[in-house]
Amino acid sequence: MPFRLVAWNCREGVDRKRAQFDRLAADVLVVPECGRYRMFARELGVSFAWRGTGRKGLGVFGRNGWQVVPAVERNPLPWVLPLHVVDPAEDAVALLLAVWTVPSERVRTYVGQIAVAISEWEGEIRDGATILAGGFNCWAQTADAHKLRVQRRPTSRARSRLCLSRSRGAGAR
Repeated sequence: MPFRLVAWNCREGVDRKRAQFDRLAADVLVVPECGRYRMFARELGVSFAWRGTGRKGLGVFGRNGWQVVPAVERNPLPWVLPLHVVDPAEDAVALLLAVWTVPSERVRTYVGQIAVAISEWEGEIRDGATILAGGFNCWAQTADAHKLRVQRRPTSRARSRLCLSRSRGAGAR
């Protein structure tokens, strides 16, 4: 069953920007820089998952009968929130790897964090029905620098295609 997915870094403004979210008519919302305790998340019929530290992190909302359910993680990554997207008939239709790359001691570069996430979930990605969405922090102004980093990394063709296409296709912040 198709669903509408929107990723938007609204800079902690989920509740203030509720009208804009409603106009997007998304079934699943991936929101980097989301506060943990959002009024929107407490509404009847809204499914909510969150990962972060302190007051902001990565929030994912399911609405219009859609749910987001935590997936089992083998090796948790602080910048990835793996979730099963469940349709209104309660069938899991996709694995969503919600992403918000942030400065990290574990992996210092944003593109490196994306590559680690893809490597960690490579089997599921190859099997299909897997979506990576969120805040990659790779935008057009730095595409050439990211391309060089990706080209130097020993990665599979699938990883290179994803990182390069994300770098090339990203819009302005």
